[in-house]
Amino acid sequence: MESVGCGRERESSNAAVLARIMASELPKPRFIPGKQQVMTHDQLAAFAHQIQQFALISTRSISMHKKFADTEKRTHVRKIGSRGGYYDRLTTDKTPGAARPRWKPTAIQISILEFIFSNSDLLPGDNDIMAITDALRQYGPVEEVNVFYWFQNRRARAKRIVAELNAGKNQGKLM
Repeated sequence: MESVGCGRERESSNAAVLARIMASELPKPRFIPGKQQVMTHDQLAAFAHQIQQFALISTRSISMHKKFADTEKRTHVRKIGSRGGYYDRLTTDKTPGAARPRWKPTAIQISILEFIFSNSDLLPGDNDIMAITDALRQYGPVEEVNVFYWFQNRRARAKRIVAELNAGKNQGKLM
């Protein structure tokens, strides 16, 4: 019940404010009885031209937004890996969370990857992975995520081999 009273009080206070504004000496628009033209013909033409330009800009903006949204729908971005910053472009025809079929690299693809790994001290960057993936596609199906994980796994294997060799050398010195 009290909220109804508050609403009525608000309405009456709004009416009081409106009455004070109307009583003040603010300039009021002039309307000639029978002829209520606010703009001249030239002003109206200029205004119509501005509306046309605004409509054109709006339609272009809408079409650009739709094009961008369609692109985002086709290829959405999902962060993968522990490096932070590498993104796998997944197409929308793959359902999120669905398992990918295992990648089976061809002998040529493996030899190319091994050559790149042996001639580099660091893991390839994002742009390098995209370029390597594009080159490997000539020899069979491959995705960027496959190349990313191949280098990550190969580096871990190389570290493990070095650690085992060092452990073997240390055991030889103890005997």
